[in-house]
Amino acid sequence: MDTYAQQVTSIGASQIDDQLVRITYDLLEELPGQIFTVYLFSSANNYELPLLYVNGDVGEGILPGKNKSIDWDISQELVAFDGDLTFEVRALLTFSPLKVSYPTEGSIRRGTPQSITWLGSNSSEYVDVELFRDDRKVSTIVRTQNDGEYLWNIPIDTKPGQGYTVKISSTSSTQFDQGGYFSINRKIPLFVKFIPLAVAVPVVILLTESGGSSGPRVLPAPPDTPD
Repeated sequence: MDTYAQQVTSIGASQIDDQLVRITYDLLEELPGQIFTVYLFSSANNYELPLLYVNGDVGEGILPGKNKSIDWDISQELVAFDGDLTFEVRALLTFSPLKVSYPTEGSIRRGTPQSITWLGSNSSEYVDVELFRDDRKVSTIVRTQNDGEYLWNIPIDTKPGQGYTVKISSTSSTQFDQGGYFSINRKIPLFVKFIPLAVAVPVVILLTESGGSSGPRVLPAPPDTPD
């Protein structure tokens, strides 16, 4: 999480008096429980450094919500300024709980590649991706960088059935999330595997004539066809 989040919307500014400007904004969340560090920037210094003389919903530990506000003390920040000012509110995501986003339902087939996706925690951390069935651990799929996705080649010997879940756990904290239940199916369904093949079986039929003969007559074989 080393980039600014794009969840800041509805930014507005109004001058309260000769000293204060109030900036309002909405801070949205992807997941419940996320925490942000909020900075206020201005065109007064070409948005190069965050403004210092601020208070309100700014700094560390800011929770998402609507109608957030920051008061900026112009008199302490600017010695002299003439002209219009514009502002930017930037929110850095500093904490996010883990959340498995796929697979959480439905079915997948063994012997095929499958993307496991999740949200949250810190991208500089590592996570353990584990497979459970009926709340019992089946295997550790991988330990990987927390980049939110892993392409899982489902082993062909994985037992088919229901009750599977994926669990994502941080290796550096107690954070984890276990997704919803899904099923793992055979790569080729049984009803396809065991369809019997049709086999041609030669049959010799004896034709008989009625009347004038006391028994069946075998018809002569057709003459050979030329090569």
